[in-house]
Amino acid sequence: MNIEDIQLTFGVDDLIKLPSGNVVKVERFQELFKEANKKPTYNELIIIDGGKKGYKDFFNECKEQGILG
Repeated sequence: MNIEDIQLTFGVDDLIKLPSGNVVKVERFQELFKEANKKPTYNELIIIDGGKKGYKDFFNECKEQGILG
């Protein structure tokens, strides 16, 4: 998953706003989830997160909004 893939998938420019109110730069997110496919699934991202990177709530929100399948 590259930066453009992230921007298209999540509808963001340079920053991703997390449910906690924190923000993460798209470049940092890409570093963490570079293993993901061009069009990642919810399950794929959850596995990469491994419950350690802190993005589960964000992915849950994206799934509820239909952004991730």
